[in-house]
Amino acid sequence: NKIVRVAQDTLCSHIFFVEHDMTFPPDTIKRLLAHNVDAVGTLYNCRYLPLTKVNWFYGKDGEITKDIEIPKELFEVPVMPTGCALVKTSVFSKIDKPYFPMEQDEEGNRYLTQDVGFSEKVIKAGMKVWCDPQIKVLHIGDYSY
Repeated sequence: NKIVRVAQDTLCSHIFFVEHDMTFPPDTIKRLLAHNVDAVGTLYNCRYLPLTKVNWFYGKDGEITKDIEIPKELFEVPVMPTGCALVKTSVFSKIDKPYFPMEQDEEGNRYLTQDVGFSEKVIKAGMKVWCDPQIKVLHIGDYSY
């Protein structure tokens, strides 16, 4: 929320979100900007084996799933992971704080992550979130996932 405020105060047009353990091509921001959409993320895996996409998708009947044939071009998604994503700063004037809500049970297990909470707010405000499957993004560590 503080980063959003700074971006708004300094009249930034976009915010590029990237986690510390991600690697991506040097032209990623340029490619994401070219889509000219409110919020666009990338396709990448969780940091464990077997390889599993972080992303959530719309299935054939509009249901939310993690199992689809990945399109080759930009496509709409119900949840945009924020590990490597670009969001227009104007989006934040259309949604309420906290922008990235998280919820957990009594034992501390998260059942609503910041990615899901943010995406839900964007969609509820009448905007869409997108995924660019062509940008090769990896989680890094002992292995590139």
